[in-house]
Amino acid sequence: MCPHLFQFRQYRTVGKHRGIQSALAAERNRRILEREDVAAALVIHAAPGGETEALCREIAALRPGLPRLTLDDPENANLVALGFAAVGVDEAGRACLPPA
Repeated sequence: MCPHLFQFRQYRTVGKHRGIQSALAAERNRRILEREDVAAALVIHAAPGGETEALCREIAALRPGLPRLTLDDPENANLVALGFAAVGVDEAGRACLPPA
């Protein structure tokens, strides 16, 4: 992961550990978003009504003005409605390059 670009990672496990792992992933994502060296948030996909979408709703409060990106795909209309910029794969890749 690029140090200046934050990508949400939501790990899924089965059985009794699923809730614990999901809570830990959400907490880790929040802590990383609070870091000053994170220059953008890239969310590849978040299911409508899911945990990742809920965390996406918090980004503006956690880091006002932080660029929010998602892939340009009809499946991500929910993220675009939350203020994420729909970008192509190439542009998402360029966002991962270190600042010039």
